[in-house]
Amino acid sequence: MLSALSVRMGDHLRTAESRKEAGRFEDEKFVRFHRRVLSEACRRDEPGYSDWGWTESGRLDVDRFNDFRDQAERLLITRSHDSDPSGWEDPRATLFLDQWDSIVEDARYILVYGFPWDVSEAMQWLWIEEFLKHPEYAYRIWDFYNQRVRDFYVKHAHRCLLIHINAVPANLERFVFLLGKLGIGSADLDRRRRILGRAGYSLSGRIH
Repeated sequence: MLSALSVRMGDHLRTAESRKEAGRFEDEKFVRFHRRVLSEACRRDEPGYSDWGWTESGRLDVDRFNDFRDQAERLLITRSHDSDPSGWEDPRATLFLDQWDSIVEDARYILVYGFPWDVSEAMQWLWIEEFLKHPEYAYRIWDFYNQRVRDFYVKHAHRCLLIHINAVPANLERFVFLLGKLGIGSADLDRRRRILGRAGYSLSGRIH
């Protein structure tokens, strides 16, 4: 969707071919970067799932991001030669929203959330050992991430779009309109019609 709105989302997107691979449209470069930061920011002596930045105490040393700040800036430079706006998708970035916001000037954020029971079911389908042994982790991780989404949105609502994942397919026209108001993508009506048409929708509603 964002690519269709002339937002470059990266050239190394993950395919998620394995059942254990979440993140079909995540930028591999940003995923690797966040994993490096989380390997230092997480408590190593606690159970949990450090690849997503969560351990049972809920403690995460987000200031360790500053040790990787030069790498983060170099990562952004790889996008700076484009005239079109660029962005990336990686849920791990949720844990470092304040840190990224201190680097990216006048950034815009699309903050997506889902129902905890839907997230819990999706995590079971990943067949990750920690989640199979501890299904209750899902709700704690959901809360861990969404507290950060909420706190960031409260501070920067004028630069954010907070949206439930289930609302996008049913309200695609409204979604594109709100992106335009936020300054993301084209506000041109004809272009919006083409985008909605490719997605199987019309401006009057869903095509059945």
